[in-house]
Amino acid sequence: MKIKNIGKLLMAGLAVLSFSSPVFAGDINSYEAQVIAYASGTFTYQGQTYVAANGMIGQLSAYLSEDGVNLTSEGASKAISSIAANVEKGVTAGYLVPIDQPTKEAKEEETISLEEASELQKIWEETTEKTTMIESTRIMEEREGSSEVTSQNLPATEENTSLVITQKARETSTKPHKKSISNFKRLKKLLGLFLLGIFVGYSFKFLYKRYKKKSFKKTNRHLTYDMHCHILPGVDDGAKDLAMSLAMLDEEYKEGVRTVIMTPHYTAGSRHNLPKDQLKSVFNQLVEEEKKLHPDMILGLGNEVLYSESLLKDLEEDKICLLPEGMVDFKDHTLLLEFSPREDYQVIYQAILQLTRERYRPIIAHCERYENLEKEDGYQDLIKLGARLQVNCIPKKNEFDPHYRTLAMKLCKRGLISYLSTDAHNLTTRPVAPKEMIGQLEAEMSTSRLDHMLHR
Repeated sequence: MKIKNIGKLLMAGLAVLSFSSPVFAGDINSYEAQVIAYASGTFTYQGQTYVAANGMIGQLSAYLSEDGVNLTSEGASKAISSIAANVEKGVTAGYLVPIDQPTKEAKEEETISLEEASELQKIWEETTEKTTMIESTRIMEEREGSSEVTSQNLPATEENTSLVITQKARETSTKPHKKSISNFKRLKKLLGLFLLGIFVGYSFKFLYKRYKKKSFKKTNRHLTYDMHCHILPGVDDGAKDLAMSLAMLDEEYKEGVRTVIMTPHYTAGSRHNLPKDQLKSVFNQLVEEEKKLHPDMILGLGNEVLYSESLLKDLEEDKICLLPEGMVDFKDHTLLLEFSPREDYQVIYQAILQLTRERYRPIIAHCERYENLEKEDGYQDLIKLGARLQVNCIPKKNEFDPHYRTLAMKLCKRGLISYLSTDAHNLTTRPVAPKEMIGQLEAEMSTSRLDHMLHR
């Protein structure tokens, strides 16, 4: 596709490029943002620094936002290279303008101000010196007057003169001593108060931790559902066989869970993906065995889908198991979606935007793990687009990173989380054990809000 007027915006060389990509049309993607950022910088030509003329960057952004203009990584690199190669044309055509240089008058004013500052400094030093001399003279005169008054009160004998001199010497030596004792007592008192504050602070912290620890053990609250787990046997990195699956479901039942949705991993293009009919066959076998143990346990099947650019295509081709409509509070076209932990925030945002435009209802799995989402604090923006958020309830000893648990707690207390789940994979390292975190949440947040997450 031909790029319109880009040569007029910045450099003539960008006009010869063409791009094609499945990236979302009508929005600025991360690669297009790189081109805009580069064009917004400075350019050097024949020793002079130039920037884009007024309005040029706005026109470039408007063009890149048009439907049908979709830059890939390769296209963005070519665009940036072309801009860099056509600086001379941009200067000649007037689309790049020089940065203003200081004028001669400004430099003269600056020189004058420095001379004035130097003169003021000399005046200040002379004034300070004179003031110091006057003050020293006044103090000496006062001392001489005091000495004369004291000596006038006594007869002018050699003995009395000696007595006056001795008395002054004692007063001079005693005053600094008393002052140093007073300062030491004040310092000692402040140090004592400081140590007392530290003791009280640590005591309060210790007692509060004990209180929270007790509250965890006594909690009667529990999950009634688990909408993210890997209990289906032999299909991913979760339960290895039917026996482990039944044991994990037994743990779910003991925790108070009565609805469990299996969500095996789905990764686009992976040879480990099982076709939907095979997944359903394994699932139906597990349902039959589970009914013998817990007849009132309800099981469902979905996928935990790793985001890729081919996601919409795979959904259209019915390769992915959506979360079962009518279970928990799921409506039609609901899917559990995960991203790479270091995925760019703009990629996450655009993925949610595209899915919601296609009328899908994404639930972002273990949202506490995405570091760029945390940096941008973009949780509320994703919720506004139509996404809902899920965090894992994992014991402290089994968490990958202690920060994940801390962040998950904060997001729950902010009221941003819709679902708590175990993300259980086995009986040991990633078990079904949500009550520890539920107990901590019970001690630190609104119980009504917690109950809403536990009983969807």
